[in-house]
Amino acid sequence: MMLLQIVTLISLITIIPWTTLSIRRFHDMNHTGWLVALFMGLWVIPPIGALGSMIQFFWMALGSGTAGHNPYGLDPRFSRSADFI
Repeated sequence: MMLLQIVTLISLITIIPWTTLSIRRFHDMNHTGWLVALFMGLWVIPPIGALGSMIQFFWMALGSGTAGHNPYGLDPRFSRSADFI
């Protein structure tokens, strides 16, 4: 029972950062952030939700971002304000 509580706590802690990062990634690919809500809504039917999560994962991992700027902002790879060490 303790393991279930730990997994639930970790899930609740990570859902907001994961959601915001997913939205930012979809914006980087010039798609609306509402797609994250769509993929979360698929979990109403768990097997479809699991399939949707796999699709979302591979879409975000393998999809290329928009070259240059898009309606959501400038490309951080080529922006002068993004100074990385």
